[in-house]
Amino acid sequence: MLKVKNNEQNEFEFEKELRNKMKELSDSVDCIEKINQRVFNSKDVPFFEEGFVVSDLENITGKSHTPKLLKLVALAAVSVFCISFIPRSGVVQRFFYDFGGSVKKNFQNIITEIETETSVHDYRTMDIPLSCYAENDILITPFFSCPFEKSNKSGINVRIYIRQTGAGQYGGFDMAQVYAVEYTGEYCADNIIAAAQSAYTFTDKDLDNVEFSASDDDMVTDTVAANFSVSENGAYLCDSEGNAVSVASFSSGCYFKADGKTKYLCSDIIYWHNDNENVPTYFYDMTDPFNDKEHVFNSDARRQMWKESIYFNGNSAFPVKEYSHFTEKDIFDNVSSENLNYDNFNYIYAFDPMATDKNIETGGVLELRHSDNRQTLSTIDVPYSIDLMRSLKPYFSAGSFTSNTHGVTEVYNGETLRRVDSGEFVLKPKENASY
Repeated sequence: MLKVKNNEQNEFEFEKELRNKMKELSDSVDCIEKINQRVFNSKDVPFFEEGFVVSDLENITGKSHTPKLLKLVALAAVSVFCISFIPRSGVVQRFFYDFGGSVKKNFQNIITEIETETSVHDYRTMDIPLSCYAENDILITPFFSCPFEKSNKSGINVRIYIRQTGAGQYGGFDMAQVYAVEYTGEYCADNIIAAAQSAYTFTDKDLDNVEFSASDDDMVTDTVAANFSVSENGAYLCDSEGNAVSVASFSSGCYFKADGKTKYLCSDIIYWHNDNENVPTYFYDMTDPFNDKEHVFNSDARRQMWKESIYFNGNSAFPVKEYSHFTEKDIFDNVSSENLNYDNFNYIYAFDPMATDKNIETGGVLELRHSDNRQTLSTIDVPYSIDLMRSLKPYFSAGSFTSNTHGVTEVYNGETLRRVDSGEFVLKPKENASY
């Protein structure tokens, strides 16, 4: 359930602090008044000029400057107080936006809908730094792009809510009813910056009859065989230009509405990067879950999965450009019977599909090391959820490793190992990766 602070309590504390500060300010104004009385004595002797009586603090209109001066002093003091003493928190920002009438209903509607939905349906949540989500969204929410503008400020995070249904072997199945909240610091209502909701909602009746589809493992294998080859020394996989690459694939499934029906649709993702880069830039291709004849589910389609993304002042929060480290490249269509070579590679399920693996950290980097000399032969960033990790298949040269058996997952010196003949896969935190 969405944990939202009691705003009435927050407002009470804010008003209490505001009253105390205003009392201090009032005392200061009283002090200024006393000083003014000493300096600008109202009993000053008037002087006469051409028949008019003019005091020190009167102009020719006869109006006193004293009240106006005091108002200016008080206004300046209030300004200093607002800038210097009121904490710059979300609630204060909202106070001034509310005062100006800038907060829009749509933003609050999304927040209210999240609170309602999470109280009556099951949702799994992920908290991801915003910059990480913007750069790696294909590994976090494959069907959805990051709905927020990237920020380089520290402490900006996104909480993602994905509705669940059913009880599969590993928990519920994902649905395309998704919400995302951008926030700063600790997650609470006062720290929310923006909110987004997907284009899909489901009633209980929508789930009465569901059509199911599955991923296409043969198509993925054919695509890898057609687009990647083995290096001359047999140690690496190479792309069409002869560059050594690290390659992997995974599948993702989700409940959608299509053609007036509820369907559980799957998509396959192949992604790879050049091994010569210190900070890898990935290429990827993704099958379209809605159309078997279309092999590309591109960034525009992923963006359109969101209905709206809004800052709390009502402005659009959608990113103005792409920040992803993953670039689309069509390889699923580059398959023919003439360019298939299944002897080029082997693959392994890096994480046991039949095990829970609840203690495995998501979002790490998988390294393939040679057992003899411990040389790292490939590295690949892994998805950010356990469900996606279970379908992850890294590919490797058949010239160096001759087995694609699943092996046994072990934990050795804090590293998760998955052994193949003459080698092992090691899952490391991203900051310790050897790209």
